[in-house]
Amino acid sequence: MYTHNLDCIANLKTLCNLHGISGREYKIRSAIISMIDGFCEHKTDNIGNLICYKKGLNGERAQKLMVSAHMDEVGLIITEITDKGYLRFSSVGGIDPRVLVGINVLINDMDDNFIPGVIGIKPIHFLNAAEKDTAPKEENLLIDIGSKSKEQTEKYVKLGSSVNFFENYTELGNEYICSKALDNRFGCAAMVDIIKKDVQYDTYFAFTVQEEIGTRGVATAAYAIQPDISLVLEATTACDIEGVDTSKQVCKINGGAVVPFMDKSNIYDYELYKKVINFAKNNNIPAQTKNVIAGGNDSGTIAKTGSGVKTIAMAIPCRYIHTPSCMASILDIKNTTKLAALFVNDFKFS
Repeated sequence: MYTHNLDCIANLKTLCNLHGISGREYKIRSAIISMIDGFCEHKTDNIGNLICYKKGLNGERAQKLMVSAHMDEVGLIITEITDKGYLRFSSVGGIDPRVLVGINVLINDMDDNFIPGVIGIKPIHFLNAAEKDTAPKEENLLIDIGSKSKEQTEKYVKLGSSVNFFENYTELGNEYICSKALDNRFGCAAMVDIIKKDVQYDTYFAFTVQEEIGTRGVATAAYAIQPDISLVLEATTACDIEGVDTSKQVCKINGGAVVPFMDKSNIYDYELYKKVINFAKNNNIPAQTKNVIAGGNDSGTIAKTGSGVKTIAMAIPCRYIHTPSCMASILDIKNTTKLAALFVNDFKFS
């Protein structure tokens, strides 16, 4: 059996602490290139995907394999500067406005400088009864950068500037990681880990853009590569917290790699799904599936490329996804990376 020594955690910290909302992934792409340069052939396409080709020790496989993960994270984008110098914004990707109240943010201006700010709201002391019982709406939230006027703010921030959650990568005890952007810097770190080792057969890897706003980048990557089989590496929602019925928890942290059979974007190849579940079991790698049909990822777009692509996904369970403080298990991260590496090298595709 192929053996694989893991060092994905160090790369994960580096990538999580970088900023790259959808359409602004260039810092992530540059960091990944520095990690993989010399280990594979790579190029960047017109939309910003990083497409890599790794030659295998045993040459081509009968069916072309593409492994992919998206580089972008959820965030905000500036849409208005008020007369008093506050900033209005729209979300980039699916963000619950409740997680934005009172958080620190970094605004990336057009010159690549980061301006700190805070998302403010009316104090609780001044809320009426109806307001206290209502979740805040995005249009009622403002970013405060400590400016006195519109003119002063315009010296630092422009319309279209991206807004990022603060970098906050933290290891909780010896078992968990809490950070922004675990969705999907995990997948990127896992692919870097696989690329930097020998692989048995020629394999394509795609670090994609703009997944969070409609899986846009992977459409061009899959069109260029034209794979027969695709593995998507992701982070997926875990609702295994107090107050959520077990039938609605989707998946569980420390339950192993999540291998879905269906989500809101795709029905995965059933034969491939069954074989991967058995493959994990035979290699003593913990694996689970999703007990709720929810979410989606790049696989839904990949499956429809060309004459069709057989798709499968592997994901880490992630609590508090699409917030400044996503949480995942180090054990799940290592096991999912190991399963992906074995899939690339030992899985029988025929």
